[in-house]
Amino acid sequence: MQQRHPSCHVIHGVYERHVSLVSMTITEMRLRLRNVMNLDPEAASVVNGIHTSDDHVLGPGDVLTFIKPAGRKRANLPINSILHGEFTKVASTWPDERIPFALTSPPYDSLREYHGYQFDYQAMATTLHRIMTPGGVVVWVVADQVVKGGETGNSFRHALAFQETGFLIHDTMIYEKNTSSFPARQDGTRYTQVFEYMFVFSKGTPNSAKLICDKENRWQGGVNWGRNTNRGKDGILVQDSDIKPVPQFSPRNNIWRYVVGGGFGQSDKSAYQHPATFPETLARDHILSWSNPGDVVLDPLAGSGTTCVMAKRLGRHFIGVDISQKYCDLAEERVRRADPAAYSEKCRQLEEKRLEMVRRRKELLAKLSPIQRKLLGFPSNV
Repeated sequence: MQQRHPSCHVIHGVYERHVSLVSMTITEMRLRLRNVMNLDPEAASVVNGIHTSDDHVLGPGDVLTFIKPAGRKRANLPINSILHGEFTKVASTWPDERIPFALTSPPYDSLREYHGYQFDYQAMATTLHRIMTPGGVVVWVVADQVVKGGETGNSFRHALAFQETGFLIHDTMIYEKNTSSFPARQDGTRYTQVFEYMFVFSKGTPNSAKLICDKENRWQGGVNWGRNTNRGKDGILVQDSDIKPVPQFSPRNNIWRYVVGGGFGQSDKSAYQHPATFPETLARDHILSWSNPGDVVLDPLAGSGTTCVMAKRLGRHFIGVDISQKYCDLAEERVRRADPAAYSEKCRQLEEKRLEMVRRRKELLAKLSPIQRKLLGFPSNV
């Protein structure tokens, strides 16, 4: 397909976008360019300046112009709400570029039944791209079903659809589980599946990125010995005089491990009325990484409401949307019970315990001789 750079201009309450096209009907082209043009169903079609039918076959050199009404009046964001409905329809009246962060987990092929709901990930990607702020981030937690001996690969199709819409695939992260409901058998043909993808899509460079620094460095306080060098793009080693001590903590890696299962992933049992929840700590970690206090956090497929619950606990606003009234009611009840002050105090106590464990371990290592520390794999100067 050949395509000119789209030009848009408003004339008497309508706008036009021109594209050079070949060998497909207008309907087919409308579907192909949906992610780029975000066309309304009522958009008129003009070929070479003449109104024509949607089954008209475009030829070489034809210029197709879509004309649709000028922008509708957008409603204010319904913050701190759980909304019932199909996301793209619910969000159709929302203003452009107002959501800084979204976290969700779509249905995984046909692994679960969601009250008969079928979702269109391409339409969702288009809508999300419109409403996300420049620098906004969408985290998409997804996995594949095994069908006829092979994985569907739909996770990657989702990622490519977001990329084609205009998002960057900022990171491909892994959500690792401590266990699996379907462990591999000794006479099986595949290993136990214990991970899901966490695609981090960004609308340009992320506006907010606060990496969680909880990976304790074994060689903390040490410095490189000898010459500090870095290899350039040409492959040549270049000496670097900037040698800094290893910090106590560094950013974690992009494989995040969580304990899952009844009583571990969620703090209240009511969440398990939904067949597929991700851990509250997963939602917490992404919200802390990609948003700021006071931001709006969106979950377009809210399910049991875990994203919204954690957004409220962490001092963010939230919007949840779900096609199931049953799950909307569940999410509303969970959000109502969420207590930011109590959660903050619980986190403070847990952090104090963690730092106390780090301090005690450091004291124990200090009592060992340099040789003993080295044998245990720690630097001799700890």
